[in-house]
Amino acid sequence: MKTISSRRKANPDSWPHRVRCGRVEVTVYRRIRSDGQAGFEVANYANGKRRLESFPDPTSALDRANQLARQLSEQEVVAASMTNEQAADFAAAVQTLSRFKLSLPAVASTVAECLQLVGDLPNLHAAAKFYATRHKQTERKRVADVVAELLQVKAARKASSRYLEDLRSRLNRFAESFKKDACDVTTAEVQEWLDSHRLSAQSYVNNRRVAHLLFEFAVARGCAFENPVAAVENLKVPGGEIEVFTPIEIRKLLNATSPEFLPCLAIGAFAGLRSAEIERLEWSDIRVTERCIVVGASKAKTASRRVVPLADNLIDCGGRSENRVKVPI
Repeated sequence: MKTISSRRKANPDSWPHRVRCGRVEVTVYRRIRSDGQAGFEVANYANGKRRLESFPDPTSALDRANQLARQLSEQEVVAASMTNEQAADFAAAVQTLSRFKLSLPAVASTVAECLQLVGDLPNLHAAAKFYATRHKQTERKRVADVVAELLQVKAARKASSRYLEDLRSRLNRFAESFKKDACDVTTAEVQEWLDSHRLSAQSYVNNRRVAHLLFEFAVARGCAFENPVAAVENLKVPGGEIEVFTPIEIRKLLNATSPEFLPCLAIGAFAGLRSAEIERLEWSDIRVTERCIVVGASKAKTASRRVVPLADNLIDCGGRSENRVKVPI
C-alpha cells in the first residue's frame, strides 16, 4: 500500500508532517534541541503506547515514518481478517500479560529477539531459569564458615558421633582446599579436586556425597546460587564378593577377642547387626528373657525400629571358661 505525506509542497517547512498509509497516520515533529540545532521526532505507537524516536534530519525521520505507517497498516489488515479463534487467543494473551503491565507487541518483539539467540522456547525458558538462579539474593559466606554451621546443625540434631567425625574430617579437608565464598565454587573446581586426589571409587563417592550435602545445605541457607556438586561425575562402586566366615574362623575370633569386645563381635556374627548399630546399643536393648534385640529407630541405619531374634549360640556366647568360648556353632 502506498504511503502519502500530508505536507504541502507550497510550504515544505510547515511542521508537523503526517504520513498516511490506509487509515494509519504517523506524525513527524521538528524540534529545536538544547544546542540550537533542529532535530526530528517520529511518534511511534507500534507497542500501544506513544514513544518518540529521534532523528538528525528530516529525510531519515520521514523514511522511518513511512516504514511505521506501512507496518501499522498491515497489522490493521491482519486484525480485520482475524478469525474468532485467533481473536480469542489474542484476548487470552493480553489478559495473561495484564499483570505485568506489558503490551502484546512489546512481548512478541522481545521474545522474537530472544529466540534469535537461543533457538526455541524450551531453551528460552532454561535461559530465564539460569538467569533467575544466578541473580537471586545470596549471602556471601566462606566455605569454612558453612562447614562449621552444617556441623553445628548436625550435632544439634543428635547425629551419631561416628557420622559427625566422618563429616568433620572430610569437610574440613574440603574447606582447606576451597578458601573462598561458597557461591563462587564451580562444578569444574570440585571435579578437579576429586580427580586430583586419586581416590578409590568408594572414597571418591564418599567425598562427593559429603560435598553434595554441604552445598545442598548452602543453597537452603541462601549461601550459594546452586549446588555445583550435582553435575560432578558420580562413579559406580563395583560390588565385591560377600565373605562368609566358617564356624572354625568364628570360633577362633571369639576365643581371641577381649572380654570387653566379645559382645560386639558375637552380636555382629550371630545377629547380623551393622557395626554402627552395635555401637549405639545399650544393655537394656538386649532382652535375653524375651530372646531378642530391640534396635530402636534412632539406632537403626534405616531409621525404622526392628526386633532381631537372639539365636541360641549368641545367648551361649556370654560364657567363657579357661579362655575358651563355649559356643555350639
